[in-house]
Amino acid sequence: PMRPAAVRWAARARPGPGEGVRAIGWFVIFLAPVTVFLAAVFTKETIPATRAAKGPGIMDYVRLAVRPAVARILLADLFLALAPATTAALFFFFFREARGFTTAEANILLVAYFIGGLIGAPLWTRLAKSIGKHRALVAAAIYYVAMQSGLLFTPGGDMTVGLATLFLAGLAYSAPTIFIRAMMADAADEANLDQGKASTGLLYAMLTSTAKVSSALAVFVTFTVLGLVGFVPKAHAHNTPEAILGLKAMFVGGSITFALLGAAVLLSYRLDEKRHNQIRAALDERDGPSPD
Repeated sequence: PMRPAAVRWAARARPGPGEGVRAIGWFVIFLAPVTVFLAAVFTKETIPATRAAKGPGIMDYVRLAVRPAVARILLADLFLALAPATTAALFFFFFREARGFTTAEANILLVAYFIGGLIGAPLWTRLAKSIGKHRALVAAAIYYVAMQSGLLFTPGGDMTVGLATLFLAGLAYSAPTIFIRAMMADAADEANLDQGKASTGLLYAMLTSTAKVSSALAVFVTFTVLGLVGFVPKAHAHNTPEAILGLKAMFVGGSITFALLGAAVLLSYRLDEKRHNQIRAALDERDGPSPD
């Protein structure tokens, strides 16, 4: 069957893993100065009149981590980051070995997935304005589970269906990144009101840690499981049907399990818009309105 022109071009180019990594490197090299410049010029920053004599200690992190809202956000971030991190580690293996696509075609499918993430961001934001951030995040996790499960039923090697499916699956990709950080900003206001000092930097540092932990855990867990089922993660390797089944189970079953755990953590989340508005009013009364 005829393939789209982009697929035929990608197949002739036959980029290897090395070329892909180099392309990512040049992408970062060119865009990093631009993004840093934009952030430095257009991001407003209020410099405090006084600074603490010493930096935060371990107990400052502990006191923040045990706060109910912060603990739930960190756990949700860990699980919801593990879900896409698991699929990222296995993406090319799954679509090449289990769904019958070439490496070049899998690269195009990945682009469709990220385009879906860009387009999905404003859609989830609009939903959050109606039902709240944490409920919108739960909805996005459930949507992710449904679309991820559907990947098992996509026709092997069919680029038209594959592109549509990956685009739709990618719509939920950006939701955790947007909402987790917005929710942590709310939690920072709550901690500020209770403790009498701002801890936003510490809280976002903790989010950075959960992201790194989830990335490391995803690689360790996925490849440990693949080793146990006998899957060989190499091009042109002969994998048994049992090994391919293990790959499918890890790619789909592992990712949806993590997503469901992340959603479950947020079901009893209490720091909603109403409560945050009360906190902001109390902070404005204590410190004066925040600068625009």
